[in-house]
Amino acid sequence: MLQFYGYPDLEVFEEVCHGTCLAGAAPVVPSFGPCFKPAKLTLKELEASAKTSRTALLATVRSSGDVEVDETVFQKTLEELDCGWLEGPIPVKDLPDNAIVSRRFGIRQTSGDTIKVRLIDDFAASGVNDTVRVESAAKLHTIDVAAALCMELLKSSADQQWLEKP
Repeated sequence: MLQFYGYPDLEVFEEVCHGTCLAGAAPVVPSFGPCFKPAKLTLKELEASAKTSRTALLATVRSSGDVEVDETVFQKTLEELDCGWLEGPIPVKDLPDNAIVSRRFGIRQTSGDTIKVRLIDDFAASGVNDTVRVESAAKLHTIDVAAALCMELLKSSADQQWLEKP
């Protein structure tokens, strides 16, 4: 499908099928604009501090104080394990010295009348995010861009009736 529609980044298929690396240099995406954000930390530096960071992080593990959130995080984690997306549990004593551990927690997220628990893997606290170097980025459109697009659509279709969606 990507080839048929002329999508410029065919490597996205492999990424969807096999996953993506969360640390180090991010792949350049041809359809994104160029930018440069250097890594703050090398992978070797992260690995060198892993044992100390892991000990400090594990000392802070506790309940969120909300039984429903804690149970949902646990159940969703077990589902990911069943799908083969995770491995474990791995006893701390069996982790290599350079193993990076990231905290996982849940937050309540509201969408209309629906409230659900969303899982967060905190790669910022573990330092993983600091190892990422970026050379391309998507341009995020602001409300001004959306408003300008609406104005252009209205101008170009003056003879058509526009209906609102409640």
